[in-house]
Amino acid sequence: MLEIRAKEQSGNAANKDKKDLRAAWNFGIKYFDMPKDNPFVAVESFPMTQQPRYVPPEKDFWKVRDVAEGEDKVLLLTFLFTGARRNELFSLKWDDVDLANSKIRFWTRKRKGGSFEYDWLPLIERLANALVRSRQVETE
Repeated sequence: MLEIRAKEQSGNAANKDKKDLRAAWNFGIKYFDMPKDNPFVAVESFPMTQQPRYVPPEKDFWKVRDVAEGEDKVLLLTFLFTGARRNELFSLKWDDVDLANSKIRFWTRKRKGGSFEYDWLPLIERLANALVRSRQVETE
């Protein structure tokens, strides 16, 4: 199956599937008394050719931001000035924005053990102003 996936899609796709199957088997060992020998550990990784990720130049970011409207404009600025992950940004609440102390809080499970924790990041004035304007439009 993994060989077919590697041939039809890519070695990278097959390696991701192998990783997921290995994790699922380990879950089964832990919770469903599956055999302790995980067969996916023995599968060798498939060769892969990774393409470099395209990162647009900053001037292109500002062009997109200039034509964006409303929440999209604020969203783009928040991505730029915080470096937050998409799911972290989409789960933000107003309680996570501390304008008085110029901080913004992001929650994540990307920690050892998967516990839900947060970090406060500095909130630069330009982003704070955009958030305040967005909040005013929201409450009108």
